[in-house]
Amino acid sequence: MPHLKELHSRYKDQGLVLIGVHTERSAEGMAEFVKGEFDRLGIPRGYG
Repeated sequence: MPHLKELHSRYKDQGLVLIGVHTERSAEGMAEFVKGEFDRLGIPRGYG
């Protein structure tokens, strides 16, 4: 996690927000859920 703290410290003033998610779902299932929710809420995301 130190690398995430460093990224946040470096880029937070430029609007970087990190969101952590813990789940019992598969990685693929969670990726689809997050993609759908981010799209629904209009939140930009940095992955496919």
